[in-house]
Amino acid sequence: MAIRNANTALSDAKKFSAIDTSELARLMEKGDLEALREETERIERKTDIFTKADERHRARTPEKVKEIKDAVRERVLKTSVYKDVVDELDKAKVGRIYVNKHQGETKGVGKIIDDLGGADNTDGSCSSLALAYAGNRAGYDVLDFRGGDSRKYFADTDNISKIAKACGGIEDRDKDALAMARRLLCNVTDVGKEYYFGIGRHAAIVRMGSYSLEYLELQDDPRGNYWHSLADYALKGELKDRFNVSMGKSGYKHAWLFSVEDLSKDKGFRYLLEYINTEESKQQKGAGGSIK
Repeated sequence: MAIRNANTALSDAKKFSAIDTSELARLMEKGDLEALREETERIERKTDIFTKADERHRARTPEKVKEIKDAVRERVLKTSVYKDVVDELDKAKVGRIYVNKHQGETKGVGKIIDDLGGADNTDGSCSSLALAYAGNRAGYDVLDFRGGDSRKYFADTDNISKIAKACGGIEDRDKDALAMARRLLCNVTDVGKEYYFGIGRHAAIVRMGSYSLEYLELQDDPRGNYWHSLADYALKGELKDRFNVSMGKSGYKHAWLFSVEDLSKDKGFRYLLEYINTEESKQQKGAGGSIK
């Protein structure tokens, strides 16, 4: 009877991956009936708890699920460093699309580039695209190229400054753009560690590669979306040609640098991404688009 009950408990518990049945299996092999009965009862109680929770979850209406998600969102944002930014986005009536955690195997960089990248059909989504990349690296499924008010908000220099400040990033101003870029990029030293870097009229993800600094292109056709050198010998040319930086010294320029890792440390980042996230069918990228 004890063995039969244990087998039933084992079978029922396997429906829930969070229930560890290794001790029950070990006792079945050992044949310690008294200990087996106690462990069977423990597994049965735990399975009962999980079964009832699963039934409650399945019984929830879509309205109830939304209510729960909204309650969690509100609780997280109360203490989030991004609360003020999110409040501004709401006031600006920028639409939001719920962001899910990625399911299954962790997305590699190549897969993220394939999912996100494309020739840009908006007025220039580089800043929000870099943030969407950071979201994917944090384990969220986020798409961009939404355009409209979302693009305008995340491209605005004042708003970039707010995000940089919130996550502990660096903001700089200088008439000499090249010197300023070098000053900021000297913080990028750990191989593979990724940063949001914005200067001039462009923002991109940068990292220290195996041999030199690199920036990630995401607004080209698939053949051009990869890591490009930002080594010192190429820096001036890339700042001028790709980042559209005025190399004259007549006026002040802005630049920002903050790590992808620091962006996502605060749980509110997930809800900031809702204002970037875009339905796959509504992405403004592809034929007719261009690097911007």
